[in-house]
Amino acid sequence: MQDIHFGKALKELADQKKLGPTEIGRRMGVRSQSIYEIYKTESVGGKMIVKFCNAIGVEPAVVFGRVVMDSLQKNEGEKTRELKDVIVMQQRQLSEKDQQIAMLTQSLRNLTESLGKHSASELLPAA
Repeated sequence: MQDIHFGKALKELADQKKLGPTEIGRRMGVRSQSIYEIYKTESVGGKMIVKFCNAIGVEPAVVFGRVVMDSLQKNEGEKTRELKDVIVMQQRQLSEKDQQIAMLTQSLRNLTESLGKHSASELLPAA
């Protein structure tokens, strides 16, 4: 899923713990370059997440919770934008309808005035 970025969540947690890639790599038994690669990776395997979390002293559930919350917030933001677009479109349509109503009302007034000036016999066709 594009909305879920585990590498980003792991990096944020490591930053909160003030642990750099070198120290995390040492604790995990991998090169620091591998940690940088994890940070860039959107989809990180479950075993790697557990190993990373153990290295920084965080429960894996924290990572999953953070990722899910980030995803929900992003989706909420997208939905909000979509709804705003719909509202703007409907406001435009409403404005157009108001203009049409105003024009029809004026036409009706003009027609009513015109009818008032003529007698019924003038308006009806001859039998």
